[in-house]
Amino acid sequence: MSQNVEIKARVRDLGKVRKLARAISGRAGRLGTFVELEVVLHGRQPATQGVRVARELMMNLGIRETDLIDRAYIDLLIAKRRR
Repeated sequence: MSQNVEIKARVRDLGKVRKLARAISGRAGRLGTFVELEVVLHGRQPATQGVRVARELMMNLGIRETDLIDRAYIDLLIAKRRR
């Protein structure tokens, strides 16, 4: 696959921060450094529990609500190219 796709970034796993969550950081093209939060719910765990875990992780990492983006990296890259 790497022959057909340009590698834009390598992501380093920061490991399990909590049993159900992890944070992954990396650079996305020329966009800068990003942190992706992943919370995994099992069985009948409510989504509210996942949100609570994610918010606690954000607080521990110093991520503010205003730091969040609502688009994928590829959408940001396309928008940047159009400028």
